[in-house]
Amino acid sequence: MAGFQAGVERYREIGIPGQVATDNEVVYLPYTPAAEDGSGGENVTVGFFVWEGTNADNDKQVQPIGAGSPIGFVTRVQRYFNLDITSEASQVVPAPYPVEVAQRGDFFAIASTAATVGQKVFASNLTVDIKTGAAGATISNYTETSFTVKSAGDAGDVIEISNWDAVEPFTPTLSETITDTTSVISLTTQITYFDTTAGASTATLADGALDQTKELTMTVDGGDQVVTPANLLGGTTITFADAADSVTLRFNGTSWYVISNNGATVA
Repeated sequence: MAGFQAGVERYREIGIPGQVATDNEVVYLPYTPAAEDGSGGENVTVGFFVWEGTNADNDKQVQPIGAGSPIGFVTRVQRYFNLDITSEASQVVPAPYPVEVAQRGDFFAIASTAATVGQKVFASNLTVDIKTGAAGATISNYTETSFTVKSAGDAGDVIEISNWDAVEPFTPTLSETITDTTSVISLTTQITYFDTTAGASTATLADGALDQTKELTMTVDGGDQVVTPANLLGGTTITFADAADSVTLRFNGTSWYVISNNGATVA
């Protein structure tokens, strides 16, 4: 049941917040997280951004506020039952139900500021809100996302946002081969090979750029290769024990996550 209608608009909105706006492909998180109500009573809301959860299994939960860049945008896919037939219609996804979180695509959303085509989309770190502004602008307690405004509107209007034409902030070069027993993995190469002829080795991987991918492969096994990313969803280290062990990682703005794994151990 919806609330009593308070007014009648002459024209319909262009879409519903969280709804896919075009036929372009939508890229979702590689897992389906659950809504975590751990942010002072605010549940996840469709049509807004989310961050990693705060519980121990935070790689499987999301919350509506957080520090730094969000990990994705909540799309309009309901996967839970509302058994209270007297409740009003809502865009809220209560804990602990599944949330469909997209990393890339074209969507409808509502911003609390007027929007013009070409502006960047900023996600609030403290409340469930979206603002628009110039690329590189500083908006207190908001973080610039990879999304850009594609249709103009007044504050509170439904607008279209997209990050399909976002420019990658890095240019991968040729692969590198690491032979040292202690090393730092390059962020400017697409592929890193490990040759542990010298014995068991360790390497660190710093945070990357949004949507950056890294392919890590052991080519020569003279001992285990242990990689410790600065931030890794689902673990803290990746161990390569045999030649041909390989992992492909993608960076979501705050953490690396595994999108393919052949033989390596994530722990």
